[in-house]
Parts: sequence; structure tokens; C-alpha cells
Amino acid sequence: MDMKKISILLILTLVIVYSGFGADKELFREAEGRYKSGNYAAALDLYSRFIDENRISKDVPDARFKSAVCLYQLGRKDEAMDLFTKISQIYSSTSYIEMVPFWQGRISLELGNYADASKYLDEYIRQEPSRSISEAYLYRAMSYDRQGMVEDAAYSLELLLDQNDFSDNGYIASLLGSMYLKLGEYDNLLALTEQFSGKTLAPEYETRLQLYRGEAEYRKGNLVKAEAVFSGLTSKSDPGTGIAYQRLFTIYRELGREDYLSELLAKAEKTLKSHPDILQDFRMRIGIASYNSGDFDTAEKYFIAIWDTSSPSLMDGLVPLYYSKILERKGSSRRAVEILEIFLSESDNRRAEILVRLAELYAKSGDYGRAGARLNDFFTDYTESTFFYEAAYLQAFISYKNGNLDESLDYAERAWSSDTNGERTASLLRLEATLMKGKGDYKTAAGKLTRYLTLVPGDVYARLDLLRMRFLLKDYSTLLSESVDFGWREDVRRDYPAVYLLNAYMSGLSAIAVSDYKRAVEELSLLSPLNTEAAGLKSIYPYALFYRGWAMYRNNDYKPAMASFDELIRNYPGSESSAEAAYLAGWCGYILEDYETSSSYFLKYSGLSGEDDRGRFMYAKNLTALKRYREASNIFAEINRKNESSPLADDALFEKAALTALTGDVEQAAADYQYLFKKYGGPLAEESMFRRGELYYSAGEYAKSAEAYYDFRRYFPNSGMFDAALYWGGMALKANGEGFGAALLWEKVINNYRDSVFRAPSMLMTAEVYAAADDYTAALAMYEQCRLEYPGTERSAVAANESEKIRLLLDGLSPKEAELNVAITREGGSGSPEGRRAMIELSALYISMGGEDLKPAISMLTQVAEYAKEDPEAAADAQFYIGEYYYRQNKFTEAVKAFVKAAGLNPDNKDSSARALYRAADTAVLAGSRTDAQELIKRLKEYYAGTEWAVEADRLLEGGK
Repeated sequence: MDMKKISILLILTLVIVYSGFGADKELFREAEGRYKSGNYAAALDLYSRFIDENRISKDVPDARFKSAVCLYQLGRKDEAMDLFTKISQIYSSTSYIEMVPFWQGRISLELGNYADASKYLDEYIRQEPSRSISEAYLYRAMSYDRQGMVEDAAYSLELLLDQNDFSDNGYIASLLGSMYLKLGEYDNLLALTEQFSGKTLAPEYETRLQLYRGEAEYRKGNLVKAEAVFSGLTSKSDPGTGIAYQRLFTIYRELGREDYLSELLAKAEKTLKSHPDILQDFRMRIGIASYNSGDFDTAEKYFIAIWDTSSPSLMDGLVPLYYSKILERKGSSRRAVEILEIFLSESDNRRAEILVRLAELYAKSGDYGRAGARLNDFFTDYTESTFFYEAAYLQAFISYKNGNLDESLDYAERAWSSDTNGERTASLLRLEATLMKGKGDYKTAAGKLTRYLTLVPGDVYARLDLLRMRFLLKDYSTLLSESVDFGWREDVRRDYPAVYLLNAYMSGLSAIAVSDYKRAVEELSLLSPLNTEAAGLKSIYPYALFYRGWAMYRNNDYKPAMASFDELIRNYPGSESSAEAAYLAGWCGYILEDYETSSSYFLKYSGLSGEDDRGRFMYAKNLTALKRYREASNIFAEINRKNESSPLADDALFEKAALTALTGDVEQAAADYQYLFKKYGGPLAEESMFRRGELYYSAGEYAKSAEAYYDFRRYFPNSGMFDAALYWGGMALKANGEGFGAALLWEKVINNYRDSVFRAPSMLMTAEVYAAADDYTAALAMYEQCRLEYPGTERSAVAANESEKIRLLLDGLSPKEAELNVAITREGGSGSPEGRRAMIELSALYISMGGEDLKPAISMLTQVAEYAKEDPEAAADAQFYIGEYYYRQNKFTEAVKAFVKAAGLNPDNKDSSARALYRAADTAVLAGSRTDAQELIKRLKEYYAGTEWAVEADRLLEGGK
């Protein structure tokens, strides 16, 4: 293709392009025209066509911005918001880019996204835009206010007023005034009203500012100034007039100007008569104010006036709501329900709140069906209502009352979700604690109550409920810890006597559970017949008495325990605890060995308990203690015969057998024991069979005893008393002359029961059998084994003595010599009374036996004689045997001296001294010294007249003539 042809083609293409561009520009201008005239639907359509047909045009960003504005103006706010967001991200080249956050803030405000609104509007204002700045301040103030950021909202409005370019500053001023009122900034509010004083404002805003001014003066306590402001508003024909009259009503009351009230109300009725809507609003406000101040009669008067003169369809729902509260207070709940139902049938004003109020009244009357129906209406239509919490809470309560605990918990959870600010956390925790308690989940209930009490620490009933949960959880230690301060709080003791006493009661029972019986007695002693009756807790006092007695009983305070049980039996015989109290009182007396008193309680128990044999059984035990064996035995026999399957039948037979044994009927007792074993078995059967062996052994029936112990071992091979049966079986065999048979049993104890208390005695008894059979080697080995295996014990000492004795026997000593030698060594020779006595006895034995070498004897006697001061009796006896020693040696003179000395060593024992003088005189006669003999006889008769030795003395001289 040549260049000429190319040029022509290019020119044609350009013409086509530029001719199309001109058409699109026309489309954009048409869209702009429709936009400016407010025809947003047409403008949106044209802008959309322009964007679709002209994607690369520089006007597309502006077209998209204005499309977003059209969407907003057409009420399509979500779509507008999405498009503004897209513009801020993709089409920032639009000449309107600075307006995007303004529109995003405005739309967010209207959609209820207040945090986003304030964020976007802050962004817009920071740009210091030249347009829409006043609106931005206003919208930002509104978004702050919705978020509860009233101070920020007020500041934004202050900035707006500084702009001084708003078309109606009266609206801004009144809005700012309301915020100052919320913040309590009354001086700023008064300054604001002063700033606008005299300016031309719309009547609505002028009145509102004056109302705010009056309210600021009122809240500052300037009642006279407030009265002047509100009085100036009473002449206006404005909705604020009713508010002014209402506040004047309050002011006059606070000033005590009751005489002004009637005139004021009459004037209000007259002034507002031509404005029925304002009049009704005034009446309602006066009614509400009167209600809140406790003047229910005045409140009722105004609510009746509204109800009787106006159609429900024209009145505010607050009228029937407050009127229903007054009627409920008067006991006319049915009329209250009727009024609310009538209003609900004709008006939807405050319908959500009225549905909840109706449900509440129905629930209070117990009509949970109608209550639930009204709440169902509420939940159907008002899931976002500000009264959702009250409805959910009430439904949770109704479900709880109907026994639907899971449903109740579900509604409680829904109530939680609606309590966004956490203002009702305490109420919900209290409700959920009740529900968890109803489900038996005491642990969770306790947790809820613990959290609740951190928020409402003064709720004594909740504190009591928490203690109940602790008790039900058996968390007694925590209960006792938490109840201390609570129980001693003065307000609890003074203002909540029932709570105080229940706290003491549960603390007492908990103290018993952890075995702190002293505290249990202290806590339960706080309850008395008078204070429990006064607190409406009369029914728990018998239980408190019983458990107080039980705590004393367990603390071994038997006498006061018996007194507590006795009070229960005497004053509350119908109590379910009285029978057990009688039984325990009987035990108190039994332990105190007051068997007569104990018997009377056990007889009372028998009368109170019916078929229970425990009372008669213990009565018989008392008779046994009183040694009324025959009566006791008869009762035990009767218990056993009456019902052999009774839990006490074997015990009764066991006791009867013991009494039979006491009366000496060994065979019958043994037969009873054996019958018990065959009939009942069990622990008593085992003891019964053992008792047979003891019984026969005590009666000297050793062969039968050995046989009885053999039966025990045969029937109870695993018994804990098997070693005892072996030992005593051996003792019975030995007593029956079967020593080696006994040794076989004892050796079983020695070899198989190393920890048995009978092992050491078995060793000693076995060694004794060997020694008696002259098998000294075997005996010595057994004694030595015992000494070595049980060092430091009495058994070891015995074994050591016996070992030494056997060694002496093996050395050729007689048994008596051996025994006395061992005794002298064991007792420390002359250093102890026992040792000195053994030395005297052994010396006497040696002297009586004669022999050539009596030096050991005279040595021992001389040692003992030296103890004349410490042991005159032993010294006198030793000196006497010294005389006998000289006498046997024919050394009569030395013998006489020794006997005379012996007579003077122990003058308190006249017989011993007389005997010594007699032997001295007798020896003097043999020595041929009659003069000395006569002198000694004279002394004997003078000092020891009447003794047998004095009588015998006269015969000495006669025989020696």
C-alpha cells in the first residue's frame, strides 16, 4: 500500500474516533443536567451508560463519584458505600476525591456504623475542605453522641458554631445544649443560652434552649432562677410548655410550697386545654414525676385522667405502663393486665415494652402460659429491642419455674448477648447460679455466685446461697473459712437473723464433717428455741440440738452431750432425731458408768425405735455392768430367740454366753459359743471359738481347753489370732501334763510368727519344758535365742536369768543355789533390798548344808550386816545368821555376841529381836556361861514379854541344870 493510501485511511480513522468522543461528551453533559436537577434515577442511568461506553475517558472517575451520590439519594446506601470505597481505592483521580470520606461518614452514620462514621468524618475534616465542613462537624458530633462520646460530640458542635455558616444555628445550639446537660456542664450551658439570647431563632429551638437553661439552673440548685425561667415558658403554645409545668411542679415540691401546687396544676389544665396533645403530655409527665417521688396517689390521679379522656391509640405507652405499676402496688394486678391488653389491642406505641410488662404481670400471678405467649410475641417482632434483655431474663425465669432448666439457660445466654455494656452482669450471674443449682451443678453455681458477690458484696442471701453450695459440694473447709467474717458481721446479726442462724447451722455441720467438734459446738450453740422461732426457723432447732450433742459426744464431752440429747428427747419427742438422741444419750451414760441413767435412755430408745433391738441390747449391757446378770442374760436370750436373723442376734448370744460363763455354767457358755459359730459365722464366731478355749482354761478344764484351741485353729487357719491359739493351746497342754505337746505348738509360734507378741513367751515356755526334762542344753539354747532376739525387754532379762541358772546347774549347783545366785547377780548384790535378801537366803542355805568352806556365806552376811541404817531388817537377819555360822563352828562366845548384836539392829521387829536374844541365851547355856544366859533371859522377858521366845527362855535354864 502506498503512502497516500495510508494517509487517507489514518484521516478517516481519526474522524471516526473524534466524532464518537463528541457523542459521549454529550451523554456525560446530559447526565450532569439530570444530576443537578435532582433526577437521580435518570442521572444514574446516564452515568452508567457513559462509563460502560467510554472506559478510558478522564470523566469516568467523576461519573463514578456522582453515581455513588445518586445511589445514596435513591436510598441504596449499601451500594453507594461500596462504590465510594471502590472510588477511594481505584478512582482517586476524581476531582471530588476529598468528598469521598464525607459521604462514607454520612452513610455510615445513617447505617448505624457510628465508629466508622466518626473515623471517615475525622479524615474529611483533617483535609480542611472548602465545602460541607459544617455538615461534617454536625454528622461527626452525631456519630460521637451515638457512641456515648458526648464530650467529643460537644466539641465538634462547638467547632461547628465557630464556623457560623450553618443555616439554622438554633438547631445546633439546642443540640449542643442537650449535650452540655448530659455532661453536667451547666455553666457552659448557661453561657450558650446567654449567647443566643435575643437572637431570632425558630420557636422550637428557642423554647428548647430556655428549657435547657431552666434545667441547668435547677440542677445547680438555683431553684428560684429555674422557677423564673420555667414560669416564662408557661404562656407559650408549645410542647415545651408541658415540660415547664412539670418542672415547676417538682420545684414547688422541693421548695415546700405545697400551696402553689394546686394553683399550678389548675392553671396548667386551663392553659393547655386548647392543646389536648400538650395537656396529655403534661399530665403524663406529672404522673411520672409523682410516681418517681413516691406520691402514688397524685400519679394515679393523672394517669386515670389521661386514660379516661383519651383513646389508647392517641396516648403514649408510658401511660398504661406506669398506671399498671400503680395498680399492681394496690393489689389490682388483674386490672393492670386488663389496661395493658386494651392498650395493646389499639396501639403499637411502646409495644415491645408493654409485651414484656404484661409477661411480667402474668408470671407474677403464676400464669406462665400467658406470660410465655406474650414473650413469644415479643421475640417474634423485637429481636433488636432495647428490652430484649428484660424479655430474655423473664423467659429464663418462666422456663425455670416450668422446670425447663436447659431452655432457661438458653434464654439466660441470650440475655447475656443483649447486655452489651455489662450493666446486668450481676443479675445474670445470680439467675444462672439458681439454674445451675436446680440442675445439681453445684460447682458451677458456686462459681457464678462467687463472681456475683464480687459485684454485689452486700447481698447476704446470695452469700448464704454460696455457703449452701459449699455444703452441698462437701467443700466444708472453704465454707468454714468463708463463714467466719460473714457470721460476725454486725449487719447480718442485727438485720438478717435467719441468715445469721443458718450460717451458724451450716458451719456447725461442716465443722462436724471435718472433725472440728469444738467449733461445731460453738456454732450450734448460737441457736436457741427463742431465736430460731423468732427467725422462722423453729423446725431446725431439734436438728441443731442433735448435732450439738453429737459434736460433744465425739469430743468426749459426754455429760453436756447427754444434756443436749435429753433436751431434744423431752421437748421434741416427735423429732425424727429423738430416737437416735436417746440411743446416744444412753451411750454417754454407759461411758460415764452411770448405768442407771444409761438404762433409762436405752429403754426410751426401745420405745421410740420400734423393732430396733439396739436399745434393749444396750439396756442389757447396763444390767451387766450393774451385775444384774440374770436379767441381762434373759434379755440377750430373748433378743436372740425373737429374731435369729436380726443383726444383733449373734451379739446377743455372744453376750449371753459371757454372762453364763460368769455365773459358772462353763458347759452352757461353751455350747452357746459353739452354736454361735455354727449358726452365724462372722467375726463373732471366730472370737466365740477362741473364747471357748479361754473359758475351759480359766475353769481348769485343760484338756477341753486344748481341744477348743485346736478347733479354733482348724476352723480359722487364717485368723489373726492363730498365734494366740497356738500359745494358749500349748499352755493348756502343759497344764494338762503334756509338756512336749505344748512345746510343739510353741515352736510353731517361734518359727512361723516372728512378729507375734507370743513368740518370746513361747521361747521361755519351751525352754522351761526342756529344763524340766533336764535337757539343759536345749533349754539354754532357747533361752539364749530369746535373750539375743529381744534385747532390752523383760523377756530378755528373764531369759538371761534362766540361762545363768542353767549354767550353774550344769556346773553342779542345786536348783535352789542356782536360782539364788542368779537373783543376787540380777539384783546387784547387796546394793538392793532384793539382792540382800537373796544373799541372806543363800548364806543360810550354805550354813544349813554345812561343809568345810563357808567363807562365801560369812562374806555375804558381813556385807549385808553393814546396811543396818538403810535396811535394819536385812542387817538383823544377816547378823543372826552370822551367829548361826559361829554356832555351827562351835565358837559359842562369838555366836553369843553376834546374836546379841542382831537383837539390837531391828528393835521395831520384836519377834526378830526376841528370837536373836533367845538364841544368844541358848548358846550361852551351851557355852556353860549361866550368868550370861540368866542376864540375857532377864532382858528377853523384860523387853519382849508375851512372845513365844520369852516363854521358851525359862525352859533353857531348867534344861541346863
